Amino acid sequence: MTPASQEEWGFWLDPAQGLIGWPQFQTKDGKTYGRVWAPSAGRIEPRQQTETVQDVNGTTNRTVMAMLYGGPTRAAPPAPDTEYILVSAINDGGQAWVEIHAGIDINPAALTLPSVPLSS
Repeated sequence: MTPASQEEWGFWLDPAQGLIGWPQFQTKDGKTYGRVWAPSAGRIEPRQQTETVQDVNGTTNRTVMAMLYGGPTRAAPPAPDTEYILVSAINDGGQAWVEIHAGIDINPAALTLPSVPLSS
């Protein structure tokens, strides 16, 4: 999603009222997630980091302001207990947008990969 105006960006990142950083985040389907990074009762600034991205066109830097939230899956075992969402505002060379990624904990020992011959 790309906010179209300063007002829309303020909705996400305003230091006093911006959505990214509140103690809870609610998705459009009504599910509420609690802040995982630095839980507390008030809003905190999103974590800011600079990423270096390299692709076939060269190397660029982008600024990411993000917060991690988590909530119970309410799924029966062996499903994971917690579902996470990472809410990020990204500024990449004159373009900017908001991303929301969802994920769960996966035990690496439970993963299996097909064997592939190393030589033909």
